[in-house]
Amino acid sequence: MTRQQPRRPRTTKDAGFTILEMLVSLALMASVATFLAGGVRFGHRVWDLTGQIDQLASIGAVREALHQRISSALPVLELEADGSLPLAFKGGPAELTFVAALPDRQQPAGLYKLRLAMAVNDLSLDVSNFQQRFAGGALPGTQSRSQLLVKVSRLKLRYYGAAEPGDVKSWQMDWHRADALPDLAGVTIEFPDADLRQWPELIIRFQSRTP
Repeated sequence: MTRQQPRRPRTTKDAGFTILEMLVSLALMASVATFLAGGVRFGHRVWDLTGQIDQLASIGAVREALHQRISSALPVLELEADGSLPLAFKGGPAELTFVAALPDRQQPAGLYKLRLAMAVNDLSLDVSNFQQRFAGGALPGTQSRSQLLVKVSRLKLRYYGAAEPGDVKSWQMDWHRADALPDLAGVTIEFPDADLRQWPELIIRFQSRTP
């Protein structure tokens, strides 16, 4: 006859996790969750940095394009609504309008009216056909807009030359002479504080100044 072994009484350890084991498990889970959250934040930072590096690469292209466009501004006359014929060049502290030929555009040969200004938080360049026989120089419905830079804080423009014939040349925030373009233009673009992009002032010399 087989003798049965007496059953060993169940202890708290056999019944499940001890309080100490549960505390250790919770601590490990909290550590893993913290690590994962840190990894997600790090991934976001890497993504943001990569995007800003791409934006830095575009700065050089925009500077080159603006230099080419603005330096080729032409001293052509523009018919105003009152019948006057001043130069089609209007320079303000945050907006510049001028006329130039754009041989690189996929458009018929001719003159185009360009406007550099802010569009909300972006730097934009508006382009339209230019015709002297129309008041304002632009044909209705032909305007197109190019977004040059996004997330821009401020556009600052200034102009170097004599405000009136015979005056001493100096830097000015506006240019409204009806008979001559300025000698130089300065373009400064400011970005938000956390933005890695930088824009040293772009100084542009005009190729033509008087009609």
